[in-house]
Amino acid sequence: MFAEIKRLLKHSGIYSFGNLSGHILSFLLLPVYTRLLTTRQYGILALITVFRTIFERVVNLGTQSSVVKVYFEVDNKRDKKVVISTAFAFLLLVAAISTGCFWFFREKLSIVLLNSPEFVYLFSFALLASFFFIIKTVPLSVLRAQEKAITYSIFAFLTLILGLSFNILFVIVFRENVKGILKSAFLSQCIIFLLILPLFFKNLLFKFKKEYLTRMLTFGLPIVPSGLAIWILTLLDRYFLKVFTTMDIVGVYSIGYKIATIMSMLVIVPFSMAWSPLVLKWYNEGMAKELNAKVYRYYSIAGFFIALIISLYSKEIIHIMTTPPFFDAYKIVYFIVLAYLFHGFYMIFTAGCTFVRKTFYFPISTGVAALINTILNILLIPHYQMIGAAIATVLSYFVMTVLMYIFSERYYHIPFDFSTTVKVGFIATILYILGFFTGNNLAISMLLKLFIIILYFPLLYLLRIFTEKEIKILRKKIRERIIR
Repeated sequence: MFAEIKRLLKHSGIYSFGNLSGHILSFLLLPVYTRLLTTRQYGILALITVFRTIFERVVNLGTQSSVVKVYFEVDNKRDKKVVISTAFAFLLLVAAISTGCFWFFREKLSIVLLNSPEFVYLFSFALLASFFFIIKTVPLSVLRAQEKAITYSIFAFLTLILGLSFNILFVIVFRENVKGILKSAFLSQCIIFLLILPLFFKNLLFKFKKEYLTRMLTFGLPIVPSGLAIWILTLLDRYFLKVFTTMDIVGVYSIGYKIATIMSMLVIVPFSMAWSPLVLKWYNEGMAKELNAKVYRYYSIAGFFIALIISLYSKEIIHIMTTPPFFDAYKIVYFIVLAYLFHGFYMIFTAGCTFVRKTFYFPISTGVAALINTILNILLIPHYQMIGAAIATVLSYFVMTVLMYIFSERYYHIPFDFSTTVKVGFIATILYILGFFTGNNLAISMLLKLFIIILYFPLLYLLRIFTEKEIKILRKKIRERIIR
């Protein structure tokens, strides 16, 4: 059992590098963006990112999950290639048609989202970047299904290098601000797609099978509204901030959100990519209940620890990486990090519905949460501005997670250890509150917060969070490392 957990951690670590590389790009360029872009321009970029993300999520049609699912359902290599060929041909057609349709409504998009028709050219680059991002989905999903995590990460790293190079050229040298950022995204996605094609062609038979497409759509389509609702939870707050406040506040809020996204890139996304293929394998081997319970427990402990680190140091990170107009962004980080943490719990809870093919519950749980998020944004943002948006986000994610657990529990019981989650969450919250009393001196504050973070695991030990078996294994591993 621990071998499977170790395997999950290994793949999560590799995927973490791959996905973190993309976030490293925006993180490395944060000092550049916040010095060359005004808060208003950063707000414009954030709203275009909202459009891009929702567009990509919808047009993707759940391919990222459905290809992996059907890939594991067929037995021989030839059929697997037919699955891949069918998925790629269909997604390429859908992406081309969708991009073409939106191309003719770029001016309308500019007016609705940015209150002006002058930004049509920005949506041109955004649509082209999204097109190549979407058609890369199948090749990257195949790499995940084949557990080629290192190859996956190499392409992610290449995306980082290309993005960094193009941003230096267009944003720093040519001073094209938002246009340069979107142009860089388009060129990076296009080149990576062309680079991945030779490797991907080995998995194609250029055959189309309607049966496989039907199976993929049956599984994937219910995930589309679910994924859309999740991105509404993640991104719609920026639109409401634009409506009820100013574009400058949208820009400040987006910086805080970007810092909190470290949680997603470092933990949630790589964990999801490694866990999704493995959990189906565990189910087929009859180990799903025990292993998922263990994964949930360890995710609680590690997840709250990383959430604590990001939240405690968010103020210092923002002060170092940005300029004074963006300094208030740290105030929302704790709430958004918790929301991402709940998203991870939600993914673990989807296992039950996934095993029994009850994926129609996904859009129900996320749809209800999105509705609550919309209502809370309308109620809270006019009074509390970006803090109200952050509170609305974390409460909505909590509701979504609880609903998903209730739905999955009806069909497939997994003995999750909720007491550990409550204890660990309580400790992390208390330690985070202690961080408020570390003063305003940057160096002293960082040292005191390091001491607070070090207290985390001793406190878990005192509350008997770890079992005797886990402690023995940990001591054995430490001794082995010391001997080496």
